[in-house]
Amino acid sequence: MFGRNKQNNQLEGQRRRVTGMSQPAPTAFSYHTKRSDRNPNAGSGRMSPAQADEIELANNKTVSKALRLSVFIGLFIVLLGVIFELRVSTFANVKLIQPDGFSYQTRPISQYDAVVSKAIGASLYDQLKLTITSQDLSNYITARLPEVQYVSVAVPFIGSTPSVYLQLQSPVMAYVTNEGEFLLDNQGVVIAPASAISAKQLSQLNTVINQSITGVNIGSRVLNGPSVSFIETVAQSLKIKAVPVSKMVLVPGTEEMDVYIANQPYRVKFNLYEPDALQQVGTYLATIATLKQKNITPSQYIDVRVDGRAYYK
Repeated sequence: MFGRNKQNNQLEGQRRRVTGMSQPAPTAFSYHTKRSDRNPNAGSGRMSPAQADEIELANNKTVSKALRLSVFIGLFIVLLGVIFELRVSTFANVKLIQPDGFSYQTRPISQYDAVVSKAIGASLYDQLKLTITSQDLSNYITARLPEVQYVSVAVPFIGSTPSVYLQLQSPVMAYVTNEGEFLLDNQGVVIAPASAISAKQLSQLNTVINQSITGVNIGSRVLNGPSVSFIETVAQSLKIKAVPVSKMVLVPGTEEMDVYIANQPYRVKFNLYEPDALQQVGTYLATIATLKQKNITPSQYIDVRVDGRAYYK
């Protein structure tokens, strides 16, 4: 029995050796080599922390770009709104300011609107609320509208339509020519036809006649400022002394102005370009007072053009 058991044990040992030889186990070196080539997380449904960080960083960059783009678009829209709000429209609300005691309009209001519109559009500075100036507009407008004395502009806080106020020149004299009667400002520039004001207003002005001048239009300079001042001084001084004047005439080709005294046969010759009008008026008044004492009345003229002297005929 013991012999049989021993034989069985030997046979079992042989089978074990044969079985172990038919399925050799991989070496340890080969096993670790294959493990190092594989992704440790392959097939596990997980990602490494490094990969998660990379994805999160990419997502953050995408969000950051989108946020920056949104902010940029928002700021751009706000900037456009600010620019639009600061913009000044070239279509202004034009208002004429009349001088004291007069009411006139030289041209249709559409012409004033057109000039003001061009004045605003002539400069980029005048198309923004922060940079528009009355002086710039005044220089442009008064050069084209001689009847305008100065310009004032008011820009609304909300809205883009400015209000432009045009102060009209005050007529100081009526100027009569063969081509018609006109109104002059204090610089001798024609600002309107005399028909632009009422007969009552026209009667308040001194009138000077120049039959030799031609080609007179709105904006024409027919006298200089000192000449206008001289004529006004003579007329006002005689009025104060209760000397009625029937007319004042500029003699063509000379510096002479003849003043005709109402109800008298003579005229008074003044030197228009002599700066001291009061001295000439004083010479005339002293001369006529002396002639009255002598009961003398000139039949043609009294000449006061030479300083301190008077001649009569």
